[in-house]
Parts: sequence; C-alpha cells; structure tokens
Amino acid sequence: MIGSTIMSAEEAVREVIGMYIESMEKSSGDMVSEAFHENAKVVGYLNGDFLQLTTADFAGFVSSQEPGNVDFEVLSCEVNGETATAKVRDKYLGISFLDSLSLINENGKWSIYNKLFHVEALFRLEFPRRNRSHRLTANPYSPRASCPFRSTVQLVDY
Repeated sequence: MIGSTIMSAEEAVREVIGMYIESMEKSSGDMVSEAFHENAKVVGYLNGDFLQLTTADFAGFVSSQEPGNVDFEVLSCEVNGETATAKVRDKYLGISFLDSLSLINENGKWSIYNKLFHVEALFRLEFPRRNRSHRLTANPYSPRASCPFRSTVQLVDY
C-alpha cells in the first residue's frame, strides 16, 4: 500500500514514482490517476509551446499511446514531513524529459501533486489528429507546432 506505515516515507514516494513510470510503460490512464493527485498539474514547454494539463488530460494522453519501455533514473528524492520533491530523468516516446515532481501525503496516501517537465532532447514532432476537438494551431510539420498533448504523438527524426 502506498503511504503505509510499514515502509518509510521515501520508499512510499519512490513507489509512487515507480507507478508513474509504469503507467507510461503500460499506457494506463488508471495508473496515472492513482499516482497523481486529482488536482495535480503537469506543466512545461514542449516544442516551444507552454502546456498545462490536468490529471485527467495527462491520463488520457498516456492511455492513447502504445505501451513500451520507459528508461528512467531517479536523480534525487527528498521527503520533508508530509511533502516530498523528486527529480526524475525519463525517456518516453523517444523524448528525454527531466521531471521535477512535488508530492503530498494526504490521509496516509502519497501522490504527485505537480509535475514540471523540461525536454532535454530535440525532435521534430508530428501530431496527427485523431479527434476533431483537438486542433493544431500551427502547421504540424513546423518546428514550433502546437501540441495539444492529448493527441497521439509520433516522432520523426530530423
């Protein structure tokens, strides 16, 4: 059980991080919803565009991807009472991300409350429209294409 008294707080936090990584490997929106607080935000710049996603948005995005391996490394993990921070480097969908995670222990359950991501690798992205309600605001082949992050992402090498 995440956040149980049997394991240390740091072990519980690392378990939540593991669930977050596993959610991407299995393309499981349910696991995203379990690892992230219901009010969590996923925020960062992708391809030059500022993105803000809710837990539901991120879960929908993850569940729309093909399952696959996610290489990751927990660079740091610090617990201070009922809060924690972690820095994680992961390679997901061919993109290298540096994630800064803030976690909270609410009623004995640890969850990710905030994820700030930084893209470390440069790729050109294509965003085929699967759902007409998710529109691109720019040419999808331009280097500054908008990313609704809820669409399927395909990576194309330069």
